[in-house]
Amino acid sequence: MNLAAVAEVMITGRAFGLDPAVMLEMINASTGRNHASQTKLPDHVLSGTFDSGFALRLMLKDIRIATSLQAEAGGPAAFGTACGELWEKAFAELPGNADNVEVVRWLEGVAGRDLRPATAVRPRQEG
Repeated sequence: MNLAAVAEVMITGRAFGLDPAVMLEMINASTGRNHASQTKLPDHVLSGTFDSGFALRLMLKDIRIATSLQAEAGGPAAFGTACGELWEKAFAELPGNADNVEVVRWLEGVAGRDLRPATAVRPRQEG
C-alpha cells in the first residue's frame, strides 16, 4: 500500500513539474516516510532498475492472503481490497517475471508520466 500511495503522490507531483528526488526527500523528512519511500523508490524506481528482488506475483499472493484473512475476520478491508485490485491489474499487464516495484512502472504507464530523468537506466521489459 505504501509503495502505491507514494508512487501516486509522486506521479501527481510530476504532473505539476515537481522533481521526484525532491518530492521523495520531503516525504522522507515528514510523517509520510515509510519503507517504500526510503528504499524501494530511490534504490529501485528512481534508479530505473526495478530490481528489488521480490516478484510481483509473490507480492500479489501476499496481498490475496491478507485480504482473505481480513474478509474471514469480518473486518474492514477497503485499503487491502483497493491495493489488491491495483496489483491484479498490474500483474495482468506486466511480464510474468516482473519485480514487485514494477507496479510503479505500470502506474507511470497509466498516467503517461515517468518519475525518472531521461538518463536513468531503463531495462527492457520482457514479455
